[in-house]
Amino acid sequence: MADANNNAQGGANVSDLFSVVSSISRFWVGFTKHAAFARCHISLSEWMALSALGEKDGVSNTLLARSLGGTGQRVNQLVRALEEKKLISTSQSTEDRRQIKITITDDGRKVLGSVNSELKILLEEVYKNRERALPGMARQMRYLMRLQQKRPGGDVLPA
Repeated sequence: MADANNNAQGGANVSDLFSVVSSISRFWVGFTKHAAFARCHISLSEWMALSALGEKDGVSNTLLARSLGGTGQRVNQLVRALEEKKLISTSQSTEDRRQIKITITDDGRKVLGSVNSELKILLEEVYKNRERALPGMARQMRYLMRLQQKRPGGDVLPA
């Protein structure tokens, strides 16, 4: 019988996956408490939405939800909160009157730039002399997510 911590293909250690996932979880919890978010009066989710809109402005709720990996209902909440803060604006799509087009405002770009400047300082400190570490981690996470999407039931690990 194979060791419970190893899979059958190449002996990859499952405890390594546990270590990665738990480290990401601890990082994520700490990251949500970063002072940059509090100073700019936005949450991590709001920052993520602004970041997505900063990359591709003028999208629908559906596309924003897909980009954030969230539900339409959660994106509606984010949109309302960001609109109240005047960081985004919404308008009816000219192509499809059933769709709402979400656009980042100048104030939204300023807030996003301010938070990103602080986060860049954090990343520079964390990854000093490790400039390839973060892109490598991002590639590995995208690979794990693709594996998860391919497996029945979304399980990453074999049953």
